Amino acid sequence: MSELGSPLRLGPSSSKRSRVCFNFEKCIVCQRSSNESVTSFTVKSKCSFFSSLERRNDEICQLFVEEYGSFAEIPMDSLNMVYHRSCYKSYTSKHNVSVSVGNKSNEALDEETKNRVSSARTRSQSILIDWNACIICNNKSYKKDKKLIKIESDDRVGRILSAAHHYSDFHLISKISQVDFKEKAFPHNQCITKYLVGLKEVDEEPYYKAHQIWWEDGKADDRCKIDTNGCPYIILGYDVRECQHGPDRNIKKKIQYKAEKVFNEEKSKTDHSYVMKGRTLIQNTKKMICPARITQRRIIKFPGYRLENSSSKWRRKQTAKTLRKALEESSADVVKEEEIHMYYPTADDHKNHIIGEFAGLCQPVGPEVKAKIRQLVGDGVTKVSEMKRHLKVFVKKELEIEDQTIPSRRFYPTDKDSCDEINTLPPLFLTNNKDK
Repeated sequence: MSELGSPLRLGPSSSKRSRVCFNFEKCIVCQRSSNESVTSFTVKSKCSFFSSLERRNDEICQLFVEEYGSFAEIPMDSLNMVYHRSCYKSYTSKHNVSVSVGNKSNEALDEETKNRVSSARTRSQSILIDWNACIICNNKSYKKDKKLIKIESDDRVGRILSAAHHYSDFHLISKISQVDFKEKAFPHNQCITKYLVGLKEVDEEPYYKAHQIWWEDGKADDRCKIDTNGCPYIILGYDVRECQHGPDRNIKKKIQYKAEKVFNEEKSKTDHSYVMKGRTLIQNTKKMICPARITQRRIIKFPGYRLENSSSKWRRKQTAKTLRKALEESSADVVKEEEIHMYYPTADDHKNHIIGEFAGLCQPVGPEVKAKIRQLVGDGVTKVSEMKRHLKVFVKKELEIEDQTIPSRRFYPTDKDSCDEINTLPPLFLTNNKDK
């Protein structure tokens, strides 16, 4: 045994355990030797570590207190400690610290969970778990999705455990308590997303390692380019909203639906003596391949690492490495600016369809107007002229929409639209209201 003492063991505490010392030549968090290189603490990283240590108040903190008497007596400045970057990042993560503190506040729930799990093990001596199925829905497929994803990080395991406590999901908590849970557990992507959606924090730090550091925008379209003037940035989100007359994204489904419709019509001819009459559509789709669209991009800039636009690729690469290292060690110390870039198309960007007031002529009847037509038919109004008069009063008084020079079909349906809506109602519904 070295003079510095035996390695730190993160096992359950015991009253008979002898005084344990740290081996400061190994990672202060895991106290293990691995292929990953160790890094010496800086002033900032040491402050972040001891701040997380005090908030967590876990076994590592208790061992420090046993070693030096109290937390206030720890010689933070004179300690020469080292750490693995992965261990340090996981230990000082704001989310992991908050989960650790929250778990301590749920000691009663944890005790109840342990009792339930232990009682289950007493009955069966083992928990039967199908690791080939999703750990959330316990099925091998979810909405025809059979692909299972891997849980890659301890942070994700911590979030799943926190969600299980939140939902009082004792069955999932018992699964997480199993050995090698991270290696054995595979959820569906949709299942894990829905399970964790209620626990998303607004101020949660993004996972910077998954994002590329950009210096200039590679988009060909100059109208939605991002110009940061030599400031590095990462793209957190990207969203595009197309015009309602844009490209048709459901051509395959429409072809399949049309084939089924033809098949049903042919089948009805053989099964019945009558023929089902279909509607004649002059315009079978509103999709006109319009290129207009709204582009939204959310970015985070790092002004402390700004370079001249004429800087070489080598210097940008070295600066990006320095920035990524700083984000991995302590992202809270890096100055950041969040921006949302949006591009709205002009009237000239819309192609192949009419715009302005005339665009309302091709709109379908609104759902609130359809509901009013059904209500009026229930009151005995079946004439189109009378229906039109009632709808005009309804739109003006209740919906508070003034008369337009060119009325929109959404609020002012044509006579044929009103007639079609009346005819869509069941015949029994119309007969009963005529008898009133």
